[in-house]
Amino acid sequence: MEQIADLSRKLKIDQLDHIGLVNQDPYSPELLEIARPISNQVDVPAYQVLFVHIYSLEQMKQEIYRIWQTNKLAENGLLYLVYPKLNNPHYPGIHRDSIFPALGVDDALGILPATQLKFNRMVKLNDIFTIIGLKYLNTQELNKIRQTSSQPAVSSRVADYISYLPQLEKELLQIQPELQKAFKNLTPGTQRQWAREIYSAQTQATREKRLQKLVIELQSNINPPTL
Repeated sequence: MEQIADLSRKLKIDQLDHIGLVNQDPYSPELLEIARPISNQVDVPAYQVLFVHIYSLEQMKQEIYRIWQTNKLAENGLLYLVYPKLNNPHYPGIHRDSIFPALGVDDALGILPATQLKFNRMVKLNDIFTIIGLKYLNTQELNKIRQTSSQPAVSSRVADYISYLPQLEKELLQIQPELQKAFKNLTPGTQRQWAREIYSAQTQATREKRLQKLVIELQSNINPPTL
């Protein structure tokens, strides 16, 4: 039970109760401890959280847009895609670096085109599956992200900061080894966004402040508050 509770905390769903499971898989029994199979009744309220097993990039794209267009996810809700990791013994694996290009997601924003869904989290489920999450942004959040991304910076291209990732990982390792591990569990696009935010700073004080912001965010995933 502690493993299930820990997973719920990492996914930020331990305070939520309307959680649905779109499809089941024999190699992810943990999810049946967290979610219930979704109901097809028309009067069921939109879910706070939805889990869906994905076995190909094409299916991933289809399922995300289907869920978005049918309004099954509530505003501020979380959509978790459960996909087979590379080199697992049961299914063809999906490389995490291929997800954003396949879906046409901009690394700088992490938002799925024509939706208000933003990639925000990646968590290991077990030796077979990885979970990647999207949040349904409300209009205010969406506008804030778009406004921030349109502001001029030293460089607005995330790709310009890929070379800083090893340096950032090294800094996190020196602060606390678990921080480096937690950073590597973020989606590739999120890693690049953090690199841009930190290393685009024009003063050392600002850079250190932004690095501390990242540390706090990572620590909240490593050591979620106990209730």
